[in-house]
Amino acid sequence: MSAKIARWKFVAASILALFIQGCATPPPPPVTEDQLQTYTLDYIHQAIHADKLSSICMNLSHQNTMSSENLYQQWLNSEWDIVIGADSYYRASLSDKTLSFDGQLLAMDALRLYADEIEKANAKYSYLARVKTSPERICLRKMEELLSHTPSNPEIREKLRQQATRHVEPPAKGARIPSLAGNFTINAVSGRSHYKVEQSARDMACSSPKLITFKNQWPTEVYGAFCDTEHRLISCEWGNCKKL
Repeated sequence: MSAKIARWKFVAASILALFIQGCATPPPPPVTEDQLQTYTLDYIHQAIHADKLSSICMNLSHQNTMSSENLYQQWLNSEWDIVIGADSYYRASLSDKTLSFDGQLLAMDALRLYADEIEKANAKYSYLARVKTSPERICLRKMEELLSHTPSNPEIREKLRQQATRHVEPPAKGARIPSLAGNFTINAVSGRSHYKVEQSARDMACSSPKLITFKNQWPTEVYGAFCDTEHRLISCEWGNCKKL
């Protein structure tokens, strides 16, 4: 009799174990490359916009905008390792498209991305410079809105943290992201060679390349010419220009 009871207990325990196993939460699906790429760009875009918003607000009044600046610094402290990971992943994706110029490692895709996002950030936040009433409140609200969209997927965040350890030149906290965009001025005033550069870019893959002036310190000028499928960096010395 005791043997039969023991068998029933064993069967019951086995059934219960199977039931518990069946009800257990399945592990999350592995992170895909598409997801990682999307989150990487999300982090890079957010870093660019937050830095630009911080700069605009700080120029209004240092004393009146400390609330938004404190919030930005808190975000940097908590998220910068993940931003480094995003930058590392982005650099790796452009490893076959880099060029060396003026002591910097650059990628035209990174320059275009940075220039486009700065243009968007200026369009979105430049009106703050004209605000006369409670600019600190508006800056704080805009910073809160922007940083509330920080990606939160824990698996992807961990992936990017791991990727950060593989960064060959981790950018300092608050530095320009993406790092392959270098330190050029974005949309500097066009120099004397602008028309010549514009004419030389007419043989590119699109009829009207987007021209961006990166440097205008005569006799040195640097321009970027961008189509969807072709990018050029053009350097000029004393009006003599060449594509790199």
